[in-house]
Amino acid sequence: MFPRTEMLDLVVAGGRAVGIVTRDLVTGAIDVHTADAVVLGTGGYGNVFYLSTNAKGCNTTAIWRAHKKGALMANPCYTQIHPTCIPVTGDYQSKLTLMSESLRNDGRIWVPKEKGD
Repeated sequence: MFPRTEMLDLVVAGGRAVGIVTRDLVTGAIDVHTADAVVLGTGGYGNVFYLSTNAKGCNTTAIWRAHKKGALMANPCYTQIHPTCIPVTGDYQSKLTLMSESLRNDGRIWVPKEKGD
């Protein structure tokens, strides 16, 4: 895995994707990764939604770069988001907080443990 890495370009040879060019977001180093098959697991474009727990890098940049090189897109209307986010309410909270999946089940009620929480 290559965390904190951004895809800069898709490498195409003979009409096929055969690799990607990346930039390390910490060091700035540029690298090329080649392969027999390329799968882009980009995280989609979840940040189009105001209340999203998706990473800030989920902004469709890699998808668009691949599309410009001829990649086809399927079902771009689907993106995974968690609609049960608690917005930032103070300096102690760095980002949205995701409520438990169980809270979205029918009949659940979410309350603080103690008065004032």
